[in-house]
Amino acid sequence: MGLGWLVPAFLAGLAAVVVPILVHLRQREKREPIRFPSLMFLRKVPHRTTERRRITHPILLLLRALAVMALVAAFARPFWRREDARPTVGTAGRAVIVAIDRSMSMSYRGVWERAVDSVAAVLATVGTGDRAALIAFDETAEIIAPLEAGAGAARARLATLAPGGKSGRLAPAIRAAREVAGLARGLVVEIVVVSDLQRHALTGLEAIERVPGAALRFASVAERNPGNARIGDVDVDRRAEGRRSRLTVGAQIAAKGDAGRAVKAALIVNGRTLATTSVTLGPNAAARARFEPVWIAEGDAVGLVALEPDALVADDTLRFSLASAAGVPILLQLSPGGGAEESVYLEQALGISRAPALAVTTRRGPAPIAADLARARVAVVADLGGLGPRGLAALEPFVSAGGGLVLIAGPRGVGPTAPWLPAKVGRTIDRTAERGGRLGQLDGDHPIFEPFKEALSSDFGAARFFRYRELTADSAARVIARFDDGRPAIVEGRLGAGRVYLMATTGSALWSDFPLQPVFLPLLQRLVVTAGLIQDPKRWYSVGETVTLPENGASLTVSGPSGPDQRLAPDSAGRTLTLELPGDYQVRSDLAATPLDRFLVNPAAAESDLSAADPVEVLAQLKSPADSTAAPTVAPLTAVEQERRQSWWGWLLALALLLLGAETVYAARLERRTPMAGGTR
Repeated sequence: MGLGWLVPAFLAGLAAVVVPILVHLRQREKREPIRFPSLMFLRKVPHRTTERRRITHPILLLLRALAVMALVAAFARPFWRREDARPTVGTAGRAVIVAIDRSMSMSYRGVWERAVDSVAAVLATVGTGDRAALIAFDETAEIIAPLEAGAGAARARLATLAPGGKSGRLAPAIRAAREVAGLARGLVVEIVVVSDLQRHALTGLEAIERVPGAALRFASVAERNPGNARIGDVDVDRRAEGRRSRLTVGAQIAAKGDAGRAVKAALIVNGRTLATTSVTLGPNAAARARFEPVWIAEGDAVGLVALEPDALVADDTLRFSLASAAGVPILLQLSPGGGAEESVYLEQALGISRAPALAVTTRRGPAPIAADLARARVAVVADLGGLGPRGLAALEPFVSAGGGLVLIAGPRGVGPTAPWLPAKVGRTIDRTAERGGRLGQLDGDHPIFEPFKEALSSDFGAARFFRYRELTADSAARVIARFDDGRPAIVEGRLGAGRVYLMATTGSALWSDFPLQPVFLPLLQRLVVTAGLIQDPKRWYSVGETVTLPENGASLTVSGPSGPDQRLAPDSAGRTLTLELPGDYQVRSDLAATPLDRFLVNPAAAESDLSAADPVEVLAQLKSPADSTAAPTVAPLTAVEQERRQSWWGWLLALALLLLGAETVYAARLERRTPMAGGTR
């Protein structure tokens, strides 16, 4: 054991101790001039200025010298060196395998620098006859420098590494270290894993076995009390008005740390800052920031919410797409000659949908127009009785090709029939004398009712149905809602690639008060969305996700933040892309001038959780090796880690400040006691 210095070069600053000594030796006498009315009766005596050859205030000098020494020692980072930290000396050489975490969280201020210092300190112990290897890992592990004599190759490759945008996992690092250790025959194997040891990175570690015969150590370089603010999610409301869109954006901002603070956020669209706001975050809490509405040009755009940079800059921005506000095309087919009261609730319910936005085209007539069906994703028929046979026949190929169809039985009769309909429409059931019927049985597991699953009876139980059509469901159809008398209320059927939903009631308030209930609007929207398999467009993705590329018979070119473009050959089985880095990915085809698709990628949310595990806890999760002759499971600590655990520099810095304060007080007292006229200090 002995005293060690992490940065011994700073000890050269001890030469500064000479400064207070010289100040004390060259201190000159202080005199205060005395005014006389006349000097003719005074004898002129020459004054001699001499240097002081002795120190009159040794305590003051001692305080100053000790303060300088404490400051120098604090910067040199002293620690008490343990014997097991010294390089191993023996006849057998060593195989030193170092794995360094390069996940996104390692870019936290100061963490990567500590990690590089720790790896460099381990490699510094590699002597003659030893071999070294370097592994870099995040979600996967890569052997950066294979096991070679000396540490030169590992040091050279270490200088080229930097934190990336992926999540970190420790299990791949241990597997890679096991692979390298298999090549170290006849050598003493030491494995050091340098990481911030995020808790989520421990997933799967319990299934990993320790490397037999190897000394293993997890070195934590995590910040002790990390503070971080990140953007968790954004919500977007975009409404088209002519050639412009009114854009309202909100962002959820989460804080990690003991102290709350105010955070400024900016909304940037296509590279221009359009709005700013601020939010006060409590300790370990989340808040929602709202930007003032702004106007942007109609069309696709890229949005960005950016926070003031903090210690972890990588999660201070969130990219998201702003798809055109035009919406998903929906055809609303009304009966010819019907009044406004028959369609007002349907039009309003579909027109105000925002997640996803629906672009509704309303038509009246016994049959839909072919051009409208060609554009539409879903067709809604407000009254099946007002639809002619030709109109029903026109809907069959539309549904078979993948379109969605919502049929409302309506009051105008049973209407046309076809074998592909999910149910046969029959007579009118009149329950006016019973003060109306209710919905009695709903399929809570169906996607339509899934948002209401927690409160089906309270949401739908208030509606009264005075009249409705009797439906006889087809054997292949599925009844997803029934009235309290057991008769079907909503029946689902399939035709080719499309879906058909048939409702026994009306879309107006003529036969029921259902359109007046709060649940009518979301239910109708769920019917349309489910029938057309419509999904709210995904505005952004996370690093590590795999996406399916658009189907195209030609080659595809993918440009992203990783550098050179990636070219993908035609593939009838479909092509996928793994999003490995944060940024903007664009997919282009040789057959189209504009991009086929675009993926805006952000760091994985788990990397913003900086909760760290203790190295002993991490080591305990590993399975014991199968053989009982394994080497010790803990390798000696490096100088960097020993100093980090002891942290004497903080106490030395506090001592220096205390000595400087005592020096100030003592000098002030001497100043008051020393006579000024012709005297000395």
